[in-house]
Amino acid sequence: MAIHEAMDWDPTLEPELFAEDQDSEEVDDQEYTYDGSSIEVMQAPRSRRLLTREEEIELAKRIERGDNQARQVLIDANHRLVFSVVNKYRYSGVPLEDLIQEGFMGLIQAADKFDYRRNCRFSTVATIWIRAHVLQAIQNLRPLVHVPQRVANAAKRLWRANEELTHELHRRPTPDELAQKLNVNSERVDELTRLTQDWLSLDEPIGEEGDTVMLEMIADQETVSPSGEALLSCLRDQLERAMERLSDRERMVLRLRFGLDDGQERTLDEIGKYFDLTRQRIKEIETAALTKLRNGGPARHRVESSWAVA
Repeated sequence: MAIHEAMDWDPTLEPELFAEDQDSEEVDDQEYTYDGSSIEVMQAPRSRRLLTREEEIELAKRIERGDNQARQVLIDANHRLVFSVVNKYRYSGVPLEDLIQEGFMGLIQAADKFDYRRNCRFSTVATIWIRAHVLQAIQNLRPLVHVPQRVANAAKRLWRANEELTHELHRRPTPDELAQKLNVNSERVDELTRLTQDWLSLDEPIGEEGDTVMLEMIADQETVSPSGEALLSCLRDQLERAMERLSDRERMVLRLRFGLDDGQERTLDEIGKYFDLTRQRIKEIETAALTKLRNGGPARHRVESSWAVA
């Protein structure tokens, strides 16, 4: 049955639209519940498969025409995203039921703002809006937590090690690489990561200069909006797909040249030293790579069309 035919039915009862498949999550057929102790007790209404890209587009078109049932289908099919995001903030000090409620508000807002023309999956947009609402709730509802000095010091060491290795490796380090850098075992890195996630207060200074706090980053009106963040995320995904046609060396040259991994742009001379090649040779590789991207056909069109509607 086509998805437009499903619009004539109660979305929670539509057997084909929400039939189980290999991507489904096995959950009990019951309402969402919470007993105040663990996120694992929360269950989805029923097992539902993920919507395809084509189904999302058709639903979005119907939503634009004012079809509230299509809007409900899109929301109901993505309930799992709320719990996925909330689970990461379960130790924030804010009751889970409050975070879940805010998460669903974000999901609803994502459904209202979703623009299928940007070639972006709904899950990408929804996750960003859900996280924005959850973080705002943490900012407003979480009591200030004292950070033990040893945890604060350990967090700073972990942060510095992560930044140094990212600069050296041109990518984010693995837990094992962090452990070697800090001269501890990987279990200690995992524990330290969990501790800093659980206990680091929103008013704890962060950053190399220590002059910014996490709460300010959340509340800063100059930071990228959820809509902007969603667009940037889509563009990054499209760029990654476009770069698949490049050789490994061409991809690395572009990543270093434009700071795609860490935001730090390198000069031709710096990249030449990295590859043990001349400045001119690096320029030739860069030019060839950019030419491939420009002449890439569909991938290029996808990226440009996304920018066109921004």
